[in-house]
Amino acid sequence: MLALWLPWLEVLTQAAEPVLPLRTNDVIAFIGGANMVALAQGGHLETLLTLQHPHHKLRVRSLAWEGDTVFAQPRDVNYPDLVTQLKQVGATVVLLHFGQMEAFAGTAGLTNFVSAYERLLDEVGRVTKRQILLGPFPRDLFPDCCDSAEVAFRYAESVRALAKRRSVPFADPFGDHVDFGKENNHWTTDRMALSEAGLALAAGLIYREVAGLSSPVNLEAPMPLPTELRSAIAEKNRLWFDYARPSNWAFLAGDRTGQAFSRDYRDRNIRAFAQEMQQFVPLIAGAEKRIDELAAKSAEKESAR
Repeated sequence: MLALWLPWLEVLTQAAEPVLPLRTNDVIAFIGGANMVALAQGGHLETLLTLQHPHHKLRVRSLAWEGDTVFAQPRDVNYPDLVTQLKQVGATVVLLHFGQMEAFAGTAGLTNFVSAYERLLDEVGRVTKRQILLGPFPRDLFPDCCDSAEVAFRYAESVRALAKRRSVPFADPFGDHVDFGKENNHWTTDRMALSEAGLALAAGLIYREVAGLSSPVNLEAPMPLPTELRSAIAEKNRLWFDYARPSNWAFLAGDRTGQAFSRDYRDRNIRAFAQEMQQFVPLIAGAEKRIDELAAKSAEKESAR
């Protein structure tokens, strides 16, 4: 059983002032690189937000992609740009994580990083101004070169300053809360990509920051999230991933739509592949209905305590 390294049951009942209050039917888009992809797929953060708002019918859509930076988000031919994607999913809140990979440019790259981030936020702002910027993580797990921990700190502070200038919330989940250490680290798989334990920890720390909680982080007292709810969320995110990021995009909407594979074998004028992809839509809706039901049951159990 995956564990969240934060006592969620106790935390969820604490009075708090969230950095950005969530509303009923909010659609939260995740934007960033590989760790944000994994964070969405694992479902830990979404589970916490769902438990806190069991009747809000929150929807999370990951638009994150491995290799994305503030400078570029390369996609296949004809894949919709970020603004179009945000509009398509109806995003009302955007959670952004950048700076981890960009920090390899060192302090000399800070100015370009901030300028590129400004442009990216301007693009996102065309859809919604409700944005939350995350500080780079993990903070002190960069390979040992170029005073990497200090560089990471500088990038985090630049994101903090950027958020302040733009009057949007900043959440630095790792910050000074966690001393990872360099030896026998199990929070990452390669000192960059978060492990399963690291993803659970990151989700708890991000939730703590976003929810405005002041409870201490306890790395020694793992508390399991509701397995059924988190599993349902992870399954919904798997369906969304397969729908939003088909591996054969070129045949679906790219530069090979005229190929036989993309067409009905009886009538080449029919885009059979495109029609088949739409079967994901009711599957995702059904998965989200199941999540809403489980969240409501969880709320009933909690109110009965």
